[in-house]
Amino acid sequence: MERIFCYVGSNSENSIGCKIAKEIKHKLKNNEIKTYFYEGRRVNIKCCRGCSQCFSAGQCTLDSEDDMERIKKDMKLSDIIIWISPVYAVNVSGMMKNYIDRLSSWMHTLELAGKKGIVVAISSNTGMEFTVYYMKTILQAMGCHVLKDYKINCRKGWQFEEIIEDIRRKIEIGLKKKGQYTKDQEQTYSNVKQAFFGIPEDKRSSNAYEIEYWHRLEEKGIDSYDKYVKWKEKNNGIQVL
Repeated sequence: MERIFCYVGSNSENSIGCKIAKEIKHKLKNNEIKTYFYEGRRVNIKCCRGCSQCFSAGQCTLDSEDDMERIKKDMKLSDIIIWISPVYAVNVSGMMKNYIDRLSSWMHTLELAGKKGIVVAISSNTGMEFTVYYMKTILQAMGCHVLKDYKINCRKGWQFEEIIEDIRRKIEIGLKKKGQYTKDQEQTYSNVKQAFFGIPEDKRSSNAYEIEYWHRLEEKGIDSYDKYVKWKEKNNGIQVL
């Protein structure tokens, strides 16, 4: 079964982002596509404590205390990741930023390798350019290929149905192109691998999870982006090294 994950970083009862997400879910209901829809104001995501356990030990100590364990699992199972955020102070909302902070280590292990992404920024004024750039940059750093970014100015008579239909088409295209990767994804893989694999053994900490992670991949013969994606898919996103 094909799966779509969507997180909306809004705390508003009248969120346009949630309206978009719900309509997308409605459009896909007859396509045998499972959707994971998370609305920021309805989930419990604690603030990152800055303990760096995700980097050094490979897991966040807070995941078992809030909803992030379930959210991460659903993201790993999904084929397409959709992020929707209102623009606050020329950036994503604090709710969206907190969610992203809890995923920070994924940029070092490319947890979203092989997946496609879509980002949406919503504003009544300005700031959409930077907001979509930020979300797009984070997804790409996690190994994801962003199909399209949407900048919605809700004061300028934007066409709701047209955007929903365009997003639906992008999802359809993304699902058809599963297994096709871009040069950017392959380059990101190579850059991250070299950053950690190139650290000399005498410079490694005993609990440096990320360094050991990439060395163990190499030992298993997972030495290319294509092999990495296939390994992740085989394990359903559950990494066993």
